[in-house]
Amino acid sequence: MTPPKSAPKEPAPDAGGFDERLAALEAVAAELESGALPLEQAIERYQHGIALLKQCQQELDAHRAKVEELSAEAEQALRRSDAAAPPR
Repeated sequence: MTPPKSAPKEPAPDAGGFDERLAALEAVAAELESGALPLEQAIERYQHGIALLKQCQQELDAHRAKVEELSAEAEQALRRSDAAAPPR
């Protein structure tokens, strides 16, 4: 009797960096779009994809907030610099 085929071990959604998670998400999407997966496996892959998507979105939100913070700091520094500059 042949043992049941086990699904390949996939990395945890939070493993690796943003680029790795995005590539994994794209691979999940391609698998699901192929239509070749059995229903139960497709649902598992979909759940994994949702977890990856949430983590990517959280990381993008954090980076967006950081860029906005840095931009605001730069703008304030420019205003102080303009205010301190002697008139021409």
